[in-house]
Amino acid sequence: MAFEHYIYTGTTRLRCGYTTGSCAALAAKAACEMLLSRKPVGRVSIVTPGGLPVEANVVDACIGEGCAQCAVRKDAGDDADVTDGVLVYARVEHAGSGTGTAGSKGVPARESEVSVDGGVGVGRVTLPGLEQPVGAAAINATPRAMITSAVREVCAAHGFSGNIAVTISVPEGVALAEKTFNPHLGIEDGISILGTTGIVEPRSLAALRDSIELEIRQHAAMGRRGVVLTPGNYGAQFISGHFHLNGAPVVFISNFVGDAIDCCVREGFTNVLLVGHIGKLVKVAGGIMDTHSRTADCRAEILTAHAALAGAGTKTVRDIMSSVTTTAALEVIEAAGVGTLRAPRSLWQSRTGCAAARRADATSPRSCSTPSAASFSARRAPMQLSGNWGRRMSKDVLYGVGTGPGDPELLTIKAVRTIESCPVIAAPQTADGAMVALDIVRGAVDLTGKTVIPVRFSMTRDVERRAAEHASLVRELVAHLDAVRDVALLNLGDPSIYATFQRIAPDVRARGFEARAIPGVPSFCAVAAALERDLTPEMSSPLHIVPGGYDDVRRAIGWPGTKVVMKARRSLADTKHILREEGAFDGAELVEDCGLPGERVYRSVDDVPDRGSYFSTMVVR
Repeated sequence: MAFEHYIYTGTTRLRCGYTTGSCAALAAKAACEMLLSRKPVGRVSIVTPGGLPVEANVVDACIGEGCAQCAVRKDAGDDADVTDGVLVYARVEHAGSGTGTAGSKGVPARESEVSVDGGVGVGRVTLPGLEQPVGAAAINATPRAMITSAVREVCAAHGFSGNIAVTISVPEGVALAEKTFNPHLGIEDGISILGTTGIVEPRSLAALRDSIELEIRQHAAMGRRGVVLTPGNYGAQFISGHFHLNGAPVVFISNFVGDAIDCCVREGFTNVLLVGHIGKLVKVAGGIMDTHSRTADCRAEILTAHAALAGAGTKTVRDIMSSVTTTAALEVIEAAGVGTLRAPRSLWQSRTGCAAARRADATSPRSCSTPSAASFSARRAPMQLSGNWGRRMSKDVLYGVGTGPGDPELLTIKAVRTIESCPVIAAPQTADGAMVALDIVRGAVDLTGKTVIPVRFSMTRDVERRAAEHASLVRELVAHLDAVRDVALLNLGDPSIYATFQRIAPDVRARGFEARAIPGVPSFCAVAAALERDLTPEMSSPLHIVPGGYDDVRRAIGWPGTKVVMKARRSLADTKHILREEGAFDGAELVEDCGLPGERVYRSVDDVPDRGSYFSTMVVR
């Protein structure tokens, strides 16, 4: 059965498909299921980062000793995609010295480590400047995360905690790559595994052009005189993470920049803002108004010419011309210090390309001001928009967002606005798949269209493993930040109290990105409200916050004032014993899962089980 999701371009209904990244994740999930169950799988399903479920038939399946392999056929829907119909294979096998251990079903001893690599027909990166480093398989960050998540889901369901190696192959990829731009980009011997949402939206050129102009005319008919134009997903994600538009409409224009601007001029718009990736909009700076690669490229030439005008030396000019991507070219420009001198005023322009293009001048030629030296030095500088466009937030930011203890109504207004503005959400996930912080946020924020990254940190005391998990998360977050996508890392309570964010932030900052904390309501404040108690009955009363499992609970309980023992589950039995010995038993109360649906309040510690919920907070006076 075909994937049944449709979009309309004008009056034409077109069927969507799913990306090679979705195929790889589907195949990896099915292969992992066969590896662990030793049974064939006929169909497999995932939920894409865009929120749409995808189900596909499993073909060419085989189960071997310590490995399993199968394929999923790419379905591009009505899109003219060169990879439509190809088979995307996933081979899954036990990795390392052990095959893992299985606990009770659904409860692995630890979370599986998953490695992802490319096989036959998946290209290798040979030049710098691409999303993946030189030598790596051309499997982008989002597909890698999808594959890892799908495999871990199967491992958790089987109680399996061993390491898994996944190899993605596309046998037809070697031949197909010659029909793509991969050879010119320094990706050799295969295609790339791509997709930011997991879904392919078809693009019929004539229908799409008509649809764009129809949408612009509709906004004009509604009396609007300002509009934002963006070619596609990169621009949309940038807008959602960096601008408050105060109701200005956003129109997706694909490659039809000139046609869209002409239509805006005809319809009387007075403010037109064009937002997109520099790789596309630098063409506009050179007067190219159909930005499809089959029409024209000239990206390197345009950047090189204007860098030379801004004073770049011969070596810099040559390095720009040899760059395989505009991102790599910008790095060359910035490293050379081009743009530190004042450029001619007529050349000043936004790094993203042409902003406020052809404002209401119907007689102007189809061209825009070109990028300047000044634009090259402003790669991470914030941009302020005047008038009713609102303001631009700083770009490339990791936000540590406090979600409060559990009740969505305790989310702060600032937290809600920050989450709404970020296209990527990183949320803690337990070994059984629960995402408590994300569930809290869903009660207050519509997450449709956002990419969700599961954050998994095991409670292991293995220092090396914890360091590896930490490094893996930092790499994944930085990949999104480097793609100009702000990330909201959710933290229960407040991000400054026993939170993942404060452990991640220094490494993110060290890589040149911002990391900001958005405060939340701490759990112990909500616990005090649930108990109807004052944590500091006197202005001089001290308050002590003690982590669960604290080695010297006895000494902490002896401190003056109120003691809050957070995440007390592991030490409850010992803590109760110490409370009795220290004469503090009658002054202790406990709340489990405060603010969550299963909240339980214990006025007497006598009623507290020896091992309660992970989110157990004790108050001792």
